[in-house]
Amino acid sequence: MEATNLNQPIVETPQTASKKNNFLVSLLSILLLLACIIAGFFAYQTQNLVKEITKIKNREIPNPTATPTIDPVSNWPTYTNDDYHFLVKYNPDFSPDEIPDKAKQSTLIGFGTYKNNGFDIEVLKSNKIEFYENKLIGDITESIDKKETIKVDGVNATKLTYKAIVVIDKMDFSKVIIKKDNFDYLITALSDDINQIISTFKFVDDTKEEGCIKEGYSWVSRYNECESLTLTEGFCKKGGGTFSECESPCRHDLYKDACITMCMAVCKF
Repeated sequence: MEATNLNQPIVETPQTASKKNNFLVSLLSILLLLACIIAGFFAYQTQNLVKEITKIKNREIPNPTATPTIDPVSNWPTYTNDDYHFLVKYNPDFSPDEIPDKAKQSTLIGFGTYKNNGFDIEVLKSNKIEFYENKLIGDITESIDKKETIKVDGVNATKLTYKAIVVIDKMDFSKVIIKKDNFDYLITALSDDINQIISTFKFVDDTKEEGCIKEGYSWVSRYNECESLTLTEGFCKKGGGTFSECESPCRHDLYKDACITMCMAVCKF
């Protein structure tokens, strides 16, 4: 018997090579198909994502509704002082407490406690600002922390900020000094409250009678007239009156036996 040669190389036949090639082609086709499917899936997802982003960008974002600002002092009552012609709003939990001092020709009005939006208004004859600074440093505080010029109801004022002790707590205070018509109006409150308080402080115009008398003229109440030999047209127009340069002193009493012949300037309201 002829012995088999184990070292003889195996010769691949054409049929075997063809089967291998077909298998590789099939495998590559499957891989290519899978790659196309995966690429198509990601392309689809990307397209959808772009559409969603575009919708979000084009969507109108509604403007947030503005929350109305509530004025904390809008419902506070108003205090009016007819003697010194001013008004101010105060915390309704308190009642104004007036303490006049005729000897000093001054008035102190208290509006509650400092720790509860309270404040004081003192009206007195005009003094220099240094007078109030020295009084504070001597009686109330060790030093003035800040001094500034502000306006209250269109009138120049000086604001002094300092520290003072209330019961056992050291707190920041402000004193606003307004000078008008030979009087000083001093408003004292905690520094956190002072701006809110002075925003409600207003000067009230004199009545026609008060303005007339203040200028040294005579008031004729029955006819609502102001008269004087020296009365000016500017004063009359400022008060909204009708000016007459020359009127008879007896114009309302034509049957008076004796009447001085002169021109009386009159402002009629």
